[in-house]
Amino acid sequence: MATVTLYRRDDLSGNVKVSDTKLTMGDDGVERTQLENTKLFGGYTEDKGEAEALKSAYESNQNQNNATAGSAPDKDGATITRQQVFNLLPWLSKFAGTDGDKLVDAYVQGYIDSDGTAAVALAEMRFGTGKEAYDRVFVNIVDPDTGALRMTEKDYLAGLEDFNTILTQNNLAGYAATLGKEKYATLVSQDVAMPEFASRVKQLKNVIDMVDEDLKVSVINQYNQYYSEQGVAAGIDEAGLLAVALDPNLNSDILAGRIQSSQLGAMYEGVTEQRLGLGTVQKLMGAGLQVGQAERQFEVAAQSARLLSSAARRQRRATTLTAENVLEASIFGDQDTQSIIDVIQNQIAIGSSVAMGGRRTETGAVTGLTEVN
Repeated sequence: MATVTLYRRDDLSGNVKVSDTKLTMGDDGVERTQLENTKLFGGYTEDKGEAEALKSAYESNQNQNNATAGSAPDKDGATITRQQVFNLLPWLSKFAGTDGDKLVDAYVQGYIDSDGTAAVALAEMRFGTGKEAYDRVFVNIVDPDTGALRMTEKDYLAGLEDFNTILTQNNLAGYAATLGKEKYATLVSQDVAMPEFASRVKQLKNVIDMVDEDLKVSVINQYNQYYSEQGVAAGIDEAGLLAVALDPNLNSDILAGRIQSSQLGAMYEGVTEQRLGLGTVQKLMGAGLQVGQAERQFEVAAQSARLLSSAARRQRRATTLTAENVLEASIFGDQDTQSIIDVIQNQIAIGSSVAMGGRRTETGAVTGLTEVN
């Protein structure tokens, strides 16, 4: 049994210590650990910095209210601004997306109604008027059997980051980008911790690594042939085998082209540090570009774009080419972009010929070589 130290905006002493395993009955009639009930109904938090921030926000608002009303007492009770909530809970703006505003409004309402009790404000955000938005943001964080949180929001987000890192380290960045949140939420519902998930991935990868190479190639070819017959250029490779082993329900996502498009997009961003438009990704897939070939093609396109843009600047042209532009010209045959590239390359050729001692004709063409003294 572990003892946890708790803090509150009006009690930063650290003298409140509770059990994280002993079960007690909450004010709502639900049995939880002593830790969970003290946090939920006592207004306490494990994070001293959070309690200090709440104290600062409360005192700041009290001072503002007193300044507005002179020396009269604050008749409206505690208040907190929306910006203060965003500062207090930074994940709201980073992770909650369009639901962030709804969660902030619920927190503010709970804070005001409870005269500045952070636990009530959080409960209003989690289980009250903010519940619908909260459940969309933190899928499966609430245990449906007990109604209690499986973990804090901070732990949930840390777990998601670890989950995506594990996938990315195993060449599954596209899988993480497309299905990361959804698959992580499933693991949360199954109480699978990230060290356990990492161990599962390692074990599966070891099994795949031990498979005979010819057999592995045969399996990959069979997968790709199956998807090809369904009209999908899946581009399954060895990393794809790992994804299928991890997620038996992956077929529908591959058939929808979600996985390969995300893999290509993530790979392009990793090589060029730029985002590739979805339209271009889909065109690349339609042109038959496979994930296994893409990285090299992206590297060549990025290098070509840098060299062409540098040459264009030396030629005093207001032209900056991206790797995406080069791909559009080389793979899709975009004539407008190819014309720009041809002009730059022709000027490079002319400049190189002159530097080597080429002779200009009366029409301006460069011909032959002359001796340079």
